[in-house]
Amino acid sequence: MLKFRLAICLAASVIACCTSTSAQPLRQLTDQRGIRLGAAADPAHLTEALYAETLAREFSQLEPENAMKFGPIHPGPATYNFGPPDGLVSFARTQHVGSWTHTRLA
Repeated sequence: MLKFRLAICLAASVIACCTSTSAQPLRQLTDQRGIRLGAAADPAHLTEALYAETLAREFSQLEPENAMKFGPIHPGPATYNFGPPDGLVSFARTQHVGSWTHTRLA
């Protein structure tokens, strides 16, 4: 949790310091400093050009907002739906963006 808070503070600092003087994407700025900048994404919106372009341009890592939670993946006793999270991972791969899922239990 502390790492997450530090990452948010760092991202906010990068935005505050650099966006007013540079048109360079956040992804490039953080990559130059060895930092991965992530965003929670909704696979349902990947068909929206502006949404998809912004994720690909500005972030180096994506995590599903809710698509990997139990309810959406297992909506019924014998029903599983991995389509949306698979779509997000496919998008991440084509854009050379890392992907991270929710906590897995062994």
